[in-house]
Amino acid sequence: MQYYQRTARAEDPLRAFQQIAEKLEPEQRENIMTIGEALRAQGIQEGRQEGIQEGMQRGQQESLHKVASNLLHAGTDPQLVQRVTGLSADDMQRIAMHTP
Repeated sequence: MQYYQRTARAEDPLRAFQQIAEKLEPEQRENIMTIGEALRAQGIQEGRQEGIQEGMQRGQQESLHKVASNLLHAGTDPQLVQRVTGLSADDMQRIAMHTP
């Protein structure tokens, strides 16, 4: 186990993992590879979840910007728009510059 811990800290963890797997019996190697595949699938799923969350947050921000732009275009007081949307002063300035 200590060997694995030292080797896993190598510059190339994948290569270290392969070297360890080469020293195992075929059945053990297959179990290790199955564990590796499960961990990879878990990582992919976590990445997808993070991507979904990021996309939702970005969409919400874009919606707030659009609402703020429409309100400013309709003549609503910028301070009121900022309070209602919760946008920063910098965001409001950028939106105001692009609002006719």
